[in-house]
Amino acid sequence: MATGLSVMCLLAVLPCGQGARLRAKVLAPTFADASLEKEMFELSQFLTKTTSNVSANASKAGSLAVKAEANPSGTTPKENPKCDQACTNGSKDRRAKCMVQCDKMQKLICDPKFSCHNGCANDNQNMPLDPKCEILCNEVHDRVCYPFVWEASNKSLSPHHDEKPPPSIEATPAPKIYTGSFMFCNLYPAGKSFDIVKLKDAKAKDGESMAKLGYKECQEITMDSLEAVGLKMDGKLSGVSKPIDKTPSVMLFGQFALGNHQVDFNRYFAKGDGPIVCNGMPVWESKDDGEKVQMYRDGKTLASLRYKECMPTGLQNGEVLKAEIKNKTIGEYKVTESPNVIVFGKAGESGAVAFEAWTKGPETGF
Repeated sequence: MATGLSVMCLLAVLPCGQGARLRAKVLAPTFADASLEKEMFELSQFLTKTTSNVSANASKAGSLAVKAEANPSGTTPKENPKCDQACTNGSKDRRAKCMVQCDKMQKLICDPKFSCHNGCANDNQNMPLDPKCEILCNEVHDRVCYPFVWEASNKSLSPHHDEKPPPSIEATPAPKIYTGSFMFCNLYPAGKSFDIVKLKDAKAKDGESMAKLGYKECQEITMDSLEAVGLKMDGKLSGVSKPIDKTPSVMLFGQFALGNHQVDFNRYFAKGDGPIVCNGMPVWESKDDGEKVQMYRDGKTLASLRYKECMPTGLQNGEVLKAEIKNKTIGEYKVTESPNVIVFGKAGESGAVAFEAWTKGPETGF
């Protein structure tokens, strides 16, 4: 990777539609296997070489090869959900840097006056045709430029709830005691993170902190049977799971129902040869039932998932996971870096879909 690039993120989005108007009928290799950060860096180098054609915008292209600015405006998931949709794999720091670079690239190539054909100097008859630059430019344009291909309506979408949810206490008989590790995911739409604590039993009021997870984040945790998972927000216990009876493949929590902001836990035990896929998109078919999302693996039917449902898969690196609602494609994710869990949910606070993939947790990423 080029030393000047400070971002690491992976593609998890659909073409944004408007990029199609920039297409040129030229033959060149595709970039479908390249990571987004590599594509943005390579494109910035192409456009820097054609400064005379891109005018003022091209002079800014080289900045993508320089270290990211510290928290510029427009780079948080809430402010720029399109970049949240594009920045998928890795640690929190890696994703944050990807957001910065995505925001910069949007300012460079998403202006309606910008043309990949002109930007790559393919309108200049005195210069050789550069199809690689143009196809790469169109590919990056599709990934980072608005609009979304699909967004859920506000009527059926749970908004972000940043206030502490009321407690939801569960209980169940305890099994034999043994230790196991599993992935734990936060599918509750809120701007704040939950502190995930290990409770000695379901009646305990506090315990050891195991992770701190925001929405669409997962982490591997280790627990004993009889212990329970507690959720704390702002230092107060806001949810307690049933005790662990046997080690699940993945455990998660989300919103109870549309309009009901209580915490609801789910756990799944089946395993596959690839990552577990979980639906964290709080869009509802009815008050109690999430909208059914049909999943495809390289175009072949995989399964249907409602909000807070997971399934094991045999997905391998290079394969494409596609999601549809009522025969409308809402998002795609190309599997890379062998994640343990892939979750999809709201891009920022919008009604569009973003995928995120995890192995160990937000601080370690991949």
